[in-house]
Formats: sequence, structure tokens, C-alpha cells
Amino acid sequence: MSMIDTLAQRGLILQADGDNLQVQAPEPLSPDQLNWLSRHKQQLLDELRGIPAANDTSMMLYCAADLDLPLLWDDQVWIDGLIQYRSEHERQALLTEYRAHWLATAGAPELKSYQRDNAGRFAANTWLRTRLH
Repeated sequence: MSMIDTLAQRGLILQADGDNLQVQAPEPLSPDQLNWLSRHKQQLLDELRGIPAANDTSMMLYCAADLDLPLLWDDQVWIDGLIQYRSEHERQALLTEYRAHWLATAGAPELKSYQRDNAGRFAANTWLRTRLH
């Protein structure tokens, strides 16, 4: 069950308004509830927009092309070269974590739209390089 569905069962209605999360609740939210919503804001916005979660383990990842990220050709070749002799389970784990690093960095609100792909690429490639070397 998605986070949006769980919150809807509790009477909360969420909507994305640009980078803002609008919440309608039957009664005022507690400070703990507001804190939780704040911590999970980006995940909730992504879910409302239909963007898969960064840690979505239901995605089967076998090679860099499966990441559903705007990778450069050189990145795909480099990533596939690093993971080609690893077990299917290890490839899946590495690619899932790579994707999570990319999306977490590229989603930073202080970045301009034209900076997001490069920031995500740099963070994810740096993580993979240090993880495997």
C-alpha cells in the first residue's frame, strides 16, 4: 500500500502544488504528524506525481539502461563494466543504491533544473566508485 493510500485511510487528502505539499485533514495535525509529513515531503510529492521511489525494490535492475535515469552513454558503459561480473543480487543492490543516490541529490530544492542531472550523476558515480574501489 502506498503512503498516499495509507494517509487517505486516515482521512488526509494530499495534493502536489509545484514543490508544495497541500494537506487537507479532518482535524488539526499534531506536531508529530507535521514533522512526519515534512520529513517525507519529497517522497509524497514523487508518489503524487507518479515518480517511482528511489528505493523501489520492485524495479528489476540488470544493467545501467534499466535505471530509468538520463544517463550519458559513457556512464552506462562505465557502470555496466563495473557490475558485469557480479551476481544478479549484487547488481540489483548496487543499481538500486546508485539510483537512490542520484535521485536524492538531483531532487535537492536548491538546485536549478539544469543542474539536477549533473549533480545526480556526480553523486551517484562518486558513490559507486568509492563503494567498489
